[in-house]
Amino acid sequence: MIDFFNWFKRRHITDPAFGRLVRRRGAWHGLVDVNGWVEVRVYADYPGPTDNQRQQFIEFRERFDEVRMAIQSPLYEYYRSEKDDYENDNEHDGIPAVLQPGDIWKASQLVSVDVKDDGAMDLLLMTDWHDPEHVVTVSIKNCQVV
Repeated sequence: MIDFFNWFKRRHITDPAFGRLVRRRGAWHGLVDVNGWVEVRVYADYPGPTDNQRQQFIEFRERFDEVRMAIQSPLYEYYRSEKDDYENDNEHDGIPAVLQPGDIWKASQLVSVDVKDDGAMDLLLMTDWHDPEHVVTVSIKNCQVV
């Protein structure tokens, strides 16, 4: 006989690459250290993340500085376009000054990583020039921006 109440109980696992994960809303959720603690969501079925997802995530963590360098120029260009829009809008007056691409990290930070079933990832960045609910998403695959 199936234990009815255990059917709805959240499942917890400890994964060698992602640490402690809990299953909810179609993904495995946890916290990981990627140059600071960030949320991770791994989109995988039971029994947990696949070997490919683990391998891609481990490589991402090892090459994080390289990925960050690849992101900073496009993120800076996005910031500049947003800054131009804000300067023409009297409702926004607190956009931070970012003078060059390398300074973009003073006004943005990684807050979450979504690991898809094929190992590709969406990096969610919170920025100081948007409201707290707004994030910028950067997609990567094999540690390359796509």
